Amino acid sequence: MEQYLEFIGNNLILVGIWIALALALIFHRSKTGAQSVGPQQAVMLINRNDGVVLDIRDKKDYDTGHIVDSVHIPHTKLGAQLGELDKLKSRPIIVVCKMGQHSGDACKILRSAGFEQVVRLRGGMAEWRAQNLPLVQKAVKEKAVKDKAGKVKSAKPKAAKPKAARVKAEKASAEPDTHKAVAQVPAQPDQPEVATPDVQEQPGQPEVGQDDSNRQDDNK
Repeated sequence: MEQYLEFIGNNLILVGIWIALALALIFHRSKTGAQSVGPQQAVMLINRNDGVVLDIRDKKDYDTGHIVDSVHIPHTKLGAQLGELDKLKSRPIIVVCKMGQHSGDACKILRSAGFEQVVRLRGGMAEWRAQNLPLVQKAVKEKAVKDKAGKVKSAKPKAAKPKAARVKAEKASAEPDTHKAVAQVPAQPDQPEVATPDVQEQPGQPEVGQDDSNRQDDNK
């Protein structure tokens, strides 16, 4: 302790400058910076004073979990999209970032634009999660449902059309062989029918049996 007192006594001017800078920084933050509130105070502002949560995290972080009914505008786009918040000027705005490192700058931008009731969440979303407060994860659930539906769709058996087409192709390839085998057997020409001449009896000619009997009678 004596060493510190000795250092201060020997460097009064330097110590005075450090104190002045610290006071100026505190005064500047009190004028331009926003008041910080804890998660429980933020819940009271939302429920009792109709407060609005402004989430300035990236979309990827926002989709993993955000406070219900929060307005999402990334920190890098806040200056260009202030017009979307004009209807909220009469309501308290709670600025939320990932760990509290960007919410102070966002509050300055809002104050310079005419927003008076602006506070920042102390510790950001990390502190909100640490106290096990509710979050909305709708985007994550929708993605999980879509992934599950895609897996079920890909697991469905394919239709048996290729098999039927293959059977038709085999049948078509077998038909030309059948026609070819049939074509190799020469057709037999039609044999003309032989007309059997009709035997007509000539008038006046004796029958053969009668001549033989007459000749035998003469020989006797």
